[in-house]
Amino acid sequence: MDRKCFMEKNTQKCEGFRAQAFYQFRLKDAKDQDLILQKLAQMEGISFSIHGTQWIVSENTQEAKKQELMFSLLERATAFITELSKKLRKECQIESITYDGPLLYSSIYGEAKGMSAPQPTKDLQTITVFMRLSLVCK
Repeated sequence: MDRKCFMEKNTQKCEGFRAQAFYQFRLKDAKDQDLILQKLAQMEGISFSIHGTQWIVSENTQEAKKQELMFSLLERATAFITELSKKLRKECQIESITYDGPLLYSSIYGEAKGMSAPQPTKDLQTITVFMRLSLVCK
């Protein structure tokens, strides 16, 4: 908060104060952003801007994608073990599986322009799963 000052006849005059407030909104539907913007626009004496808009993929969606990737890796590992067993002429089995490493998610950033709120885009998101196998061949 700072004083609202201006110059008048080579003299500084101060009348009132000027302040900034920061808010964060979490909405289930991005279209609801327009309602918030409309309400703010109706308020007199307030100016506002929007910065760093971000859409976050829900944890349920991320977890479902992670499970899908883990099963896909397991299927590929199983196919590899089958081929390895044939090549070595031994029976190979998975001794242990570890899914580790970070789950990487890159979020989308946008910025509002005018009175219409930015909408999520269909850009690709990245989720990475690492798999470590321990095999035993006899």
